[in-house]
Amino acid sequence: MSSAALRATAIWLVTSLFLVYQNLLNTMFGLVSAGIGHDLAIGATALGLLAATFGYAYGAMQIPVGVFFDRLSPRGLLTAATLACAVGALTFAQSGSFGPALAGRMLMGLGGALAYVGASALMAVWWPSRLALMLGLVQFVDMAGSAAGQPAMAALSEIMGWRQMSVAAAAAGAALALCMWLLVRRPPGSNLSIAQAPLWPSVLRVVQKPLLWLAAVYACGTIGTIFSYGVVWNIELQQAFGNNLRTSAGVNAWLFVGFGLGGAGMGWLSQRHLLPQAILLVVSPLLSSILIALLIFLPRIGNPLLVDLATAGVGLGCGASVIAFEIVALSEPPGLRGTAIGFVNAVAFFAASGLQALHGLVTGGDLASVVGVLWIYPPLLAVAALAGLLMARRATRATPFAG
Repeated sequence: MSSAALRATAIWLVTSLFLVYQNLLNTMFGLVSAGIGHDLAIGATALGLLAATFGYAYGAMQIPVGVFFDRLSPRGLLTAATLACAVGALTFAQSGSFGPALAGRMLMGLGGALAYVGASALMAVWWPSRLALMLGLVQFVDMAGSAAGQPAMAALSEIMGWRQMSVAAAAAGAALALCMWLLVRRPPGSNLSIAQAPLWPSVLRVVQKPLLWLAAVYACGTIGTIFSYGVVWNIELQQAFGNNLRTSAGVNAWLFVGFGLGGAGMGWLSQRHLLPQAILLVVSPLLSSILIALLIFLPRIGNPLLVDLATAGVGLGCGASVIAFEIVALSEPPGLRGTAIGFVNAVAFFAASGLQALHGLVTGGDLASVVGVLWIYPPLLAVAALAGLLMARRATRATPFAG
């Protein structure tokens, strides 16, 4: 393997690990929220705001982050981002009231905002001919880490408590920042950070493209489901069915397993042209819509294996989001890719944060109260399928910016 290939593989790995790290920082909240509420003496509405703050900060930074990656060094950006996550985790661990806890969650979200855009922008220049596959593999590593990490964190939360877990997360972030500084580079001759177009006209060009709005709606349904239902709601639903925290976390882990496998599988299918993109983009979220409706509205399913498989199926269908990001990245020249990816990701995570914040509407932990909010997911995914159809009609496999 050549030195360039080794460098590209190392960059793929470290950026994938950053995605795992920031995702675990986010999803950890749903596992320890009861302890946080007790220790900080806050109610359900404040807890919902704390849960959503990560996503709000993440979403608000997506377009600025995209612009940064179009114009600045990815090495410095990703190193600073991991350090911000580490400082945020430490601030959160030391918080004694709502304000400092909110600041810590916001810092984690601001740092985490660079993870997916950075990985996507770097994959587009290091692996342009295999972009969908590499994005799918990034997503697979991210979700596999999250799936393995959630049950482990649930067990640790019973031993360490949320403050000690946050301190450990801060130490892990510092180590990851060092890896970013040592490994991340852009290819020789790459113009990833040398955008010459004026800033605001570039941003306006991106947000005025119908294709990118369709991709954003698609991401709202797919990514929005994963990072709201998976971060807050599925654990709440499983506990309302009578499962304990560890069992609920185990069920929820299958959502991320499915999402990771779906991303890698859809990326491979797209790269190999084995199925039309329209089929992948439409059938996948429809599958998720049907399965999540069954999980929410059916009486408790007695067979745990069926629950796990259906939960994984929801994630599998949502994994088609990698195709939307492939279309977005390859529809733009290198100097606008980060901005375009950031825009789509911003809309998706604002949607996820809004869905997380609905936690404050739950008046109790009973099943009827939880289901009274979760009905929104099946139609949301059905709308994503329609956006996928329209997006596929506008997109072409061959684009002048694919190289």
